[in-house]
Amino acid sequence: MLSNPVVLRMGVVLFVMGFAFWLATLLLRRMRRALTEESFAIDSAPELEQVSGRYFASGKPRRSSRRSYDQAAAARLWQVSADLGQRG
Repeated sequence: MLSNPVVLRMGVVLFVMGFAFWLATLLLRRMRRALTEESFAIDSAPELEQVSGRYFASGKPRRSSRRSYDQAAAARLWQVSADLGQRG
């Protein structure tokens, strides 16, 4: 049975898929833990108690992209969203 090339290939494929799933799960758990710790550090920082509406990346305040400040694009997005909401 193990000499059948199809069975061998299938076994290898299943092994690789299982390993890839295990690795992805491990990485996602570590990322979630790191993001949670970073978020908690920002939330509980006394110097940021009065800060609201800021964007943080890697635990430091950052400016958002230029496109996010485009008022005309924001108005278009708002209108398109409203139109889609009325259709549904």
